[in-house]
Amino acid sequence: MNALSNWPRNRLLLALSSSNLKRLTPDLEHVLCQPAQVLTDADGALDHVYFPDSGVISMVAVYTDGSVIEMATIGRKGCTGLQAVFGAKTSSVRILVQIPGSAARMSRAAFTRAMESMPSFRSLMITYVEAFIEQVLVSVACNGAHDLKHRLARWLLMMRDRSDDDVLPITQNLLAEMLGSRDQPSPMPSGNWNGQA
Repeated sequence: MNALSNWPRNRLLLALSSSNLKRLTPDLEHVLCQPAQVLTDADGALDHVYFPDSGVISMVAVYTDGSVIEMATIGRKGCTGLQAVFGAKTSSVRILVQIPGSAARMSRAAFTRAMESMPSFRSLMITYVEAFIEQVLVSVACNGAHDLKHRLARWLLMMRDRSDDDVLPITQNLLAEMLGSRDQPSPMPSGNWNGQA
């Protein structure tokens, strides 16, 4: 699928020089990401790293009772499988699609080879991990300091930023689950959210 025009669209990959991106392209597969699709499950094999071109992917913690809470979101400025940067072969989190889209998928083996053979790719990935950790730290602080209404506002803004779309196909149940709330946020209409309550 490398003949797709204007592909990949992931900004992390596009930060590479054209020659390095060309070296990676044979190891990239264009895949569609469906809503609620689990790309990697918690304690499952970390077989692939996904670089979203569109849509939003979430990293969620999974509790013993089956409930989940979102820890981070990833759009076309990032990638999944951060643990692979450090050589991990399993994932400690569930990685699932929140907003449908597409991604460039790379096997963990190809990702590891690229990390070892391309210093610029390795440097880019380490810089991304640092930025990602900062995002998670800010999210933790905000979740501890702000009430549900403010956390909801921040979450919606983050989803809008990552999806590059004014329509977010999300439900109140999804919002409640991702925000770790037993109560559904309100006032929000069911169905697609387009920024007009």
